[in-house]
Amino acid sequence: MKRSLLLLVCLVSLLQSAALATAPTPTGLRVEVMGKKGGRPLLLVPGYVAPGELWRETAAALASNYQCHVVTLAGTGGTAPLALAPTASYYAAYAQALANYVRANKLKQPVLVAHQTGGMMALRAATDFPELFGGLVLLEALPAPFAVANPGLTLDSLKLPARDKMLPMMVNMPHSTFLEQQKMFIGTWAADTTQQRRILAWAAQADRTTWANIVYESMATDLRPALSQLRVPVLMLGIWVAGKAVQPDLTADKVKPLFERQFAKAGAGAEIRLHNTAREFMMLDDPQWTVANIQQYLTAYPNKR
Repeated sequence: MKRSLLLLVCLVSLLQSAALATAPTPTGLRVEVMGKKGGRPLLLVPGYVAPGELWRETAAALASNYQCHVVTLAGTGGTAPLALAPTASYYAAYAQALANYVRANKLKQPVLVAHQTGGMMALRAATDFPELFGGLVLLEALPAPFAVANPGLTLDSLKLPARDKMLPMMVNMPHSTFLEQQKMFIGTWAADTTQQRRILAWAAQADRTTWANIVYESMATDLRPALSQLRVPVLMLGIWVAGKAVQPDLTADKVKPLFERQFAKAGAGAEIRLHNTAREFMMLDDPQWTVANIQQYLTAYPNKR
C-alpha cells in the first residue's frame, strides 16, 4: 500500500514538473526539477555514489508543496566524471557546483537536503557560501566521521595513507573484487533486499575514480572548524542500529551524544534525531519517517525571503 501511494504521488509530481523550465546546470551536476512551480526550493543531494534517483520517492512526496531540485553528481548515474587535478578536492568542487547552480538559477535561500557523503558536500557548501542557503537537513552525515568515537582525533593523528598511494589501489581494483566489497556492507546500507540491489547497481554504475575520491575524502575531511560559519539550523537524521553488528551493546542513548558532540559548534544550532530500525539509506527503508522529519524542519524554519 505504501509503495502504491508513493507511485501515485510520483506520477502527480512528474505531471507538475512538466510545466517547469529546464534549469541551467553548471559543470559537476545534473539536476531534475520537479514539484510546485514557485514553491520553496529544496536541493536534494545524494550520498555515496548514488544518483539523484535515490531521492525519487522523497521528492515525489514533497513535490505538492515544494520545488525539488534533484541532484545527480558528476561521475554517478552514468554521467561524465569531473576533470580534476589528482590532488584537487571533490568535495570542494561539488560544493562550488551547488553554489554555482543556486546563483545561475537565482534560487532564493534553498534548503539543502543531503545524504551521507553528499551531506558532507552540502555542509561544505553551507559553510563556504552561507549567504546562499536557507536551511540544512542532513541524513546520516557528519562533519568528521573519523572522529565520532574519539573527538580528540585529528587528521594528523589519524595517519591515513597518502592520497597518491591509496587511490590507485582503489581505482585499479578488479570489478569483481569491488562488487564483493560493496556486498560486505550492504546490510548496513538498507534493510530491504530490493533496495539493497538498487544501491549495489548504483555503485557498479559509478565512475571508479569518482568513487575512490569520495570515499577517501570521507575519511580525510574535518569540517568541524568551519561549523561556526553556518547561518541556518541543522537537522541531522541519523541511524544507530546497524552499529550493533560490531558493538552489540550499542543503544540510541549512547550514539546520540556522539553525534551531538560533532555539531557542538554549529553557528545556528543543531538537532539530532535517530531512527531506531533504519540503515544508512533511511529514505529507502522508511520514506514516511524521512519525509515527515524534513517537513517538520521546513515548517519550523520558514524561508525568511
